Amino acid sequence: MSVARWQQKATALAQAWVRVTGAQVPNMNALHLGLAQAEFETNCGEAFSHSFNWGACDLRGPTAAEKAAYAAGALKPGYWLHRDGTFGPDRKPGDVGIFQGDSDPNTGKFVVWFAVFDDDVSGAAYYLRYGRKPCLNDPACTSDMFAEALYLAGYYGGTHAGARPVGKRTPPLNDGERANVTAYAKALDVRLSVIVPALAGWTTPGFVAPPPPAPAPIDPATLLVQPWTLPQNDDDPPPDAA
Repeated sequence: MSVARWQQKATALAQAWVRVTGAQVPNMNALHLGLAQAEFETNCGEAFSHSFNWGACDLRGPTAAEKAAYAAGALKPGYWLHRDGTFGPDRKPGDVGIFQGDSDPNTGKFVVWFAVFDDDVSGAAYYLRYGRKPCLNDPACTSDMFAEALYLAGYYGGTHAGARPVGKRTPPLNDGERANVTAYAKALDVRLSVIVPALAGWTTPGFVAPPPPAPAPIDPATLLVQPWTLPQNDDDPPPDAA
């Protein structure tokens, strides 16, 4: 995927961040992780017939009448929900949802309306508002930390046996839950291995990197015995997820 595409997606996410929070993206790590999750879930809005849905975010479940229409074959996956509440196979300007199947490891398969938007910024803004994105503001947040926080918040389920239902997952995670988190983090790492180098040396318009922290004061009396260590390399690429 081209560098230009990632810059366009990063700009959209940064603009959405300002729209939602009123502030600039706090750090590039937040952009990297947000893009990685949105790419994994819905190709940053290009899935679902280019619905501009970032992150597979639901609009709502079907109404009783819509469930009846689905059972009768009058409502099918891929149908569009129009602004006036009607639905059909053809997309119209201003459509708000697209009907799709989904699944949950505890409850099985189900159908749902996924939210639809007219552009990437609107879709990314809904993604940022949807559910919780714990630790995304933290410049030290890793893919595993992000995946675990999302899992505990109920953003995704996973496929490994033994996991507790949403709302009952608390640390420490059991083996099935840890396997779900590890699989999700690995998927994020695959995307990060492309996103991070694609955005290297680039900052989205309006982004201002925070100044480096001031060095800690050194007591002259202990200067000669100050324990010096080599700095850690913060530019290592994500681990190979293959």
